[in-house]
Amino acid sequence: MSMELYEFTSLTEKMQIETARTGIFLAERADAVNHISLYNLGTFYVEIYHSVGLNKVAMVRAFKTTNTLAPYLEQFKDIKGLL
Repeated sequence: MSMELYEFTSLTEKMQIETARTGIFLAERADAVNHISLYNLGTFYVEIYHSVGLNKVAMVRAFKTTNTLAPYLEQFKDIKGLL
């Protein structure tokens, strides 16, 4: 199913989560209070913020800009060992 960003953002949070998880899982990271999963849905990306302390989804964020991927790229700063 092909979906545009505006269609995704018009869904309920529950549907956004379900739809995001049908996309391609790319990476995960953590901040001080959340475990964050990144998915690609073709023309845009979705982050699902899961609050560790509350044990529930705190936020779903969809975006197109690749600048927002920077925190994930930090994980791969030193790839020499992988080559």
